[in-house]
Amino acid sequence: MNEWELWVALQWYDAISSGEKTIEGRVSDPEKPSKNYKTMSIGDIGVFRAVDEHYKLLNMSALRFSIDAIRHYGTVEAMLECEGLQNVLPGVPSIADGVAVYHAFPGYLERIQKFGIYAIEIGKKIE
Repeated sequence: MNEWELWVALQWYDAISSGEKTIEGRVSDPEKPSKNYKTMSIGDIGVFRAVDEHYKLLNMSALRFSIDAIRHYGTVEAMLECEGLQNVLPGVPSIADGVAVYHAFPGYLERIQKFGIYAIEIGKKIE
C-alpha cells in the first residue's frame, strides 16, 4: 500500500472533505514517480493537501482517504462524461468548462494528449 500526496485547490479540498467530490482527475508524469498514477493501486491512500492559487501549501490538516478505483481515459471530456461532471468538479456548469479547468494546469494539455487522464475514486476517510 502506497500513500500519494495530492495537492488540490481549497475549493476541491472542501468538496472532498464534505463528500461532494468523489473523483479526483490526475494526469501522469512518468518522469516523477510521485506523479506516475499508472502505478496507483486500489487500497492505496490519497493524502489531499490544500494549496492556494500559487500552489503554496495552506496550513490545514491533510485529508486521508482510501483509493477505491482508478480508471484511465484518453481525454478529459471522456472522463467527465463517464464519471459525472459533478462527481469530479462539483459546481462547474458544463463539460466544456470542466475540460478548460484541466487544460489550464501547466503542462496538462500536452501530458493528457500523451498519457491520458486518470479518474481516482475517493473512498472512505481514514482518521
